Amino acid sequence: MTTRYRRRTGLVVGVNYPWRNYGSDFGANAWGHLGLSRPENRAHVARDFGLIAGAFGAFSTRIVRFFLFADGRASPLFDASGNVAGLDPLFFEDLDALFALAEDSGLLLLPVLLDFHWCKHGGTVNEVRLAGRSNVIREVAKAKTFLERAVAPLVSRYAARDSVYAWEIINEPEWVTRGMTGFWRGTGDRVQASQMVDFVGLCADRIHTLADDPVTVGSAGIGYLKHWADVGLDLYQAHWYPGWRNPFPWPPVAALPVDGPVLIGEVPTKKTAVAPGQYLEAAREGGYEGVLFWSYGATDRYSDRAALENLKKV
Repeated sequence: MTTRYRRRTGLVVGVNYPWRNYGSDFGANAWGHLGLSRPENRAHVARDFGLIAGAFGAFSTRIVRFFLFADGRASPLFDASGNVAGLDPLFFEDLDALFALAEDSGLLLLPVLLDFHWCKHGGTVNEVRLAGRSNVIREVAKAKTFLERAVAPLVSRYAARDSVYAWEIINEPEWVTRGMTGFWRGTGDRVQASQMVDFVGLCADRIHTLADDPVTVGSAGIGYLKHWADVGLDLYQAHWYPGWRNPFPWPPVAALPVDGPVLIGEVPTKKTAVAPGQYLEAAREGGYEGVLFWSYGATDRYSDRAALENLKKV
């Protein structure tokens, strides 16, 4: 396997931030501009990034995973036919702010282009379209407008920055892909497995023409990695949450159906009997690249911010 992934000294450790305002951190919409370049948001994230850098001070490679387009509510822009028309005028102002904040704190970024909510059934709330963008994945012509008018200018702008750990194409695509998982049936306007695999392959190929950075997908579980073994990824990524099909410790990387490095991209800090130090030890023992904790900014049943702020004691 030819890979752009650069092996790190020691474990890669970090957090899923993963947003300040979901889907609205980069660009504006009818709700106004809620992006990271707004002074109050920039100050909030700067404070958090400083705390994250301090919590992970014992680790040489510290990552923040951050969602960019999410479900498409602010960027990219679309025309009446559902083709991507470009990026919101404030998109890069906001994303420049994220890069500056990360670099000032000594953190690397794992930007996530799409969330699986991109493919959930669409709706309009106060004149803003949420989700309902499966056609961008399903139709090659629309996918190409996404690549040329959103991905290409985005990746090209930051291709020379050393602060990109990897580009992630989509978070947990299995939940909205038929034939990959039997769970969460009815969730969204699902696409066929062949369509999702082809879309990821197109994205990986295009990013590779623009930058030397690695490309990954945020797979929902170790058991789904087999779907991504032949689409041109440089770094495999799997998420782990407690469940009857999710044993812990994880199987060794050498036993997985992939031919490259594997990052555990999400683990819970709440509703789990596993302590942060146990995750790190399991990653070392299993030959994984590292662990990213869920989450620092989100407020959900799997997130315990206090546990992350105490990581320097691990």
